[in-house]
Amino acid sequence: MGEYAALSYCWGRVDTNYILTQATLHHKQRGIPIKTLPQTLQDAITITRGLHIRYIWIDALCIIQDSRSDWEVEAAKMGRIYTRAQLTIGASAASDCTQGILTPREIGESEVPELNTRGPNSSLGKARLRYLTPNATSIPLFTRGWTLQESLLSTRFLSYTSRQLTWECQTSAYSEGNMFFDGNDFASPTRNPLFRPLQTKETDERQGADFPWKHDPYAHWIGLVDNYTSRNLTFVSDKLPALSGLASNVQTALPEDRYLAGLWRSHLPHALAWFCRGKDGRGRRPPEAGNSAPSWSWASVVGEVTFGVLETSEPALAEVLDSETTPDGLNPFGSVTRGSLRLRTTMARAGQLIETNHTTEYHVYGTKFRLYVDHKYQGLLGPTRPPHSHILGSCRFDDYDQMSSIFLSGVEIFCVGVTRDQGLLAITDGRDSDCAICKRIGWYRFKANTELDWFRDCDITTIIIR
Repeated sequence: MGEYAALSYCWGRVDTNYILTQATLHHKQRGIPIKTLPQTLQDAITITRGLHIRYIWIDALCIIQDSRSDWEVEAAKMGRIYTRAQLTIGASAASDCTQGILTPREIGESEVPELNTRGPNSSLGKARLRYLTPNATSIPLFTRGWTLQESLLSTRFLSYTSRQLTWECQTSAYSEGNMFFDGNDFASPTRNPLFRPLQTKETDERQGADFPWKHDPYAHWIGLVDNYTSRNLTFVSDKLPALSGLASNVQTALPEDRYLAGLWRSHLPHALAWFCRGKDGRGRRPPEAGNSAPSWSWASVVGEVTFGVLETSEPALAEVLDSETTPDGLNPFGSVTRGSLRLRTTMARAGQLIETNHTTEYHVYGTKFRLYVDHKYQGLLGPTRPPHSHILGSCRFDDYDQMSSIFLSGVEIFCVGVTRDQGLLAITDGRDSDCAICKRIGWYRFKANTELDWFRDCDITTIIIR
């Protein structure tokens, strides 16, 4: 355990003259006047001194922000930094670094009223009322992508909310008034047992053999991704780096496995069946300059992601023959420059485009189903037109806004089977030897107990997805 505290906070879109750069390195090594720092950093230093902790780690001051090599090295160590800190100070109520931590509270929120009550045997007693723990979406700190691993990897987390102070460690979680709370509304190291073993080998040994990751590690990982993708990142290029500390720790729990741009090799092909969710189910795939994750990885899209196949025991249609990712720099769990999967699977043509008179509607007809798309509904339908069509299933596109150009270009869309009822929507992008090179554009799922076996007459083939 290091003799330092760590700070978890939101930078915000504010003046960044205070950050460490190559030009200011030597100047800051001679000393940093505290009054020149944003209020959140000033308050964090005050708290650290009050706790008699000698040092504090703050990313803006401990990583050379305009040095890619230093940033990559330090980002790779981020998990260990938070795990080994004596505690992490969470500036939970501040949406940017100028708002501070030690701010006036909402009146009376830290007081816990008591009421006289009578028990079942007419005995007198007292009942204490408890304030509800705020939902994560209302706490600025828990809406940011980077702060997920900062909180989950911290051995102790001291959170300053707008209402009260909360404390979390590996065995307990308390709010002011010495009240234990479970707080199921948002993830933390203690309140969500999913993440308990992400700490250290010593933590693992203390908890013994019966801890969640040993039972189904991949189910817990996709739960983590589900939480992470609901958060915001300022830079699309941070998609994998901001999760790299957690991935590194999980790798220690799964030493025989291999990390592939946000997925795990042993969880394939089932983990390929992810899709964009949310209010309208729309994702967005940013330009390659901002994110080079392969199309088969959830990290290639911006938007909330969830997984269609939760059980690896479900029979797979696809077999992963080979997998490859190339790190973009020094962090093996960070960004990648490329990635590919070689699959042996079934691949069926979805059909050809027939343009309609409506600018927001596109129909793809085939001999087995019709893919109907508009701003309100997406689905795999039978060969007859609405309203008499038979719905066979549903689908989601990875980048909804790009679908119109794909449809209007007349490019053929294929269904690539992952399991019997789920798979990928893909387009071809050339060939490599005797294999078609494909790019994922979406996900589909057939309805349960559908009579149509879409792949019944399809040959098994080998494809490469990039």
